[in-house]
Amino acid sequence: MPEAERGPKRDDRFNSETKPRVYAALQRASEIFHQNLLSNSRALKYVQSRGFKDETIEKYQMGFAPPSREVVGRLESEGFTLYEQILAGLARENQEQTYSFSFFKDRIVIPVLVNGRVSGFCGRYIGSDPDILKKMKYMNSPESPIYQKGRSFLGVPQANELLRHSPKLFVFEAAFDAPLIVQSGFPALATIGTAFTEEHARFLARYHDKQIVFVPQIEDSGIGEEATARALAKSFGRFNSAVALFPREGTKVDGADMVQQGRIAELRQIFSNTSDSLDFYLRIKSKGQDLSNEGVRTSLLKGIQWDFQQIPPEHYGNYAAGLAKRLGLERRDIEQIVYGRKNLTVFPTESEEPHQQQNVINGSALYWQTRFLKQLFASIPQQGVLQAFKDRLVIDEFNGNARKAAAAYLIQWDTSQQVFDIGNPLVFRSQRQGLCGLIEKCAAEKDIKVSADEIDRNFFGSFFRLDYQRSVTSPKLADISESYAMWRATRLTDETSRALSSGASPDRLVTALDKFHEQIGEVR
Repeated sequence: MPEAERGPKRDDRFNSETKPRVYAALQRASEIFHQNLLSNSRALKYVQSRGFKDETIEKYQMGFAPPSREVVGRLESEGFTLYEQILAGLARENQEQTYSFSFFKDRIVIPVLVNGRVSGFCGRYIGSDPDILKKMKYMNSPESPIYQKGRSFLGVPQANELLRHSPKLFVFEAAFDAPLIVQSGFPALATIGTAFTEEHARFLARYHDKQIVFVPQIEDSGIGEEATARALAKSFGRFNSAVALFPREGTKVDGADMVQQGRIAELRQIFSNTSDSLDFYLRIKSKGQDLSNEGVRTSLLKGIQWDFQQIPPEHYGNYAAGLAKRLGLERRDIEQIVYGRKNLTVFPTESEEPHQQQNVINGSALYWQTRFLKQLFASIPQQGVLQAFKDRLVIDEFNGNARKAAAAYLIQWDTSQQVFDIGNPLVFRSQRQGLCGLIEKCAAEKDIKVSADEIDRNFFGSFFRLDYQRSVTSPKLADISESYAMWRATRLTDETSRALSSGASPDRLVTALDKFHEQIGEVR
């Protein structure tokens, strides 16, 4: 094939010219695949045998990719270059670039929509080649700047339609299961050929008023349940999660099997009686061992350290208390083993005694520090509010390089710089990456070693999980003053507690207490 027909050189990336063409190629391919399915008796018969009804086929625009190069040729005849199709993940070339072929061959395909546009496909082989059935039964579009499996779910628009009338959203690992579940009246999404990621968790956190129910794949090896436990770890402190478990005795069936067999009443019962996510997580992580055994408990706590250290600071207390209750331990023992600290002060939980809840000065200094910083960022559009606190910002007083970098950026910010609308989640989503880059640059000037990705993940990643209220996203001066006062007070309380517990000399204790009373008066 002449070079001119191949399009731009292979080292060119997506740009303002190629990106719209790639999206157009994907949309057109989706339409052709769908037409192929409706006109191909073998493919249609297979889909119907799996229990998919005509309305589901139409709702998901399910299609069929034929074994030949037919779709690639048809798109070429309609003006889409081979290069554009390769970028779209619809075609491939051999290494010598002497011939091209379809990426999806002899497969049922379902388009994956990202922001309402076709960005890729997941496919299921329906041919008879034993090697393909064994190794590549399921295949997904290759990764590209517009399609990342670790950020995408199958069936978002279809699930959203049902979520208006459901308190639960079901998450499956098998992509072809989710449409069958939706067909039965339950809102469901599916990950697409990859493990559950932090990006998946961030996406699901937007459903803050729903319970996110994970549905493990049923496998004798237990791999499906282990994958669910890893996914749950990413959900802790981010959204309300649970687990739907299917009977393991006798003939094993999953949700898709029940839909095909017409056992919708049983499916509804299972989905109604979900299991607690922390109970399931601990059972899988402990491999079913006796948690009353001290050695088992200690080993378990050390094994889950990393998972629990990723929980947002404002939710430490709830999960530490939950672990303590289930393991029959004191909460301080949990904190010492899991977080590696003695006398760790965490934000009070709802389950604690009333007098402990009222004594909010013992709340987490890290919580109030984070809240204070985020309120300052959200206050930038309000003239004068940030200026009132600039003189009180001392970089070294903040914990972690991401927070230090954020403080450094706030200190140097002035009205000549771009205003980021952080209080508006829809607008800020498109601005977030640019702001993290500016903070990274500012941090480098202050010799603070932190990347834009770390800032995004460790600071802004939990922005809308931290008390999603007007007092954070649209703060008034009084709200920010309260957070600043609570941060300073709790920090001093922690310092005084450490002095008391370490057997400090009387002079040191007096100095600590004097400092505490002095600054309490200041922040008041």
